Amino acid sequence: MPEYTTQFNLPKALANENVSLSAHNSLVEAIDTNIGNALTEHMADYATFLSGYNSRNADLQFLNLRGCRYLD
Repeated sequence: MPEYTTQFNLPKALANENVSLSAHNSLVEAIDTNIGNALTEHMADYATFLSGYNSRNADLQFLNLRGCRYLD
């Protein structure tokens, strides 16, 4: 029974088994898919963060132009 990686649940070959080219290619495809999905999710979170940051920053600049004091 193979062991699996903790981050992406990818199978690790056992020390006593031969690895075929098709098994290797399947693993590479799984890595590509999982990293692609993780990166897409990360970029979506980052875009959400930036949109909120820019909105807040714009609000603070508006208050500053009006002479208001605000707590950061």
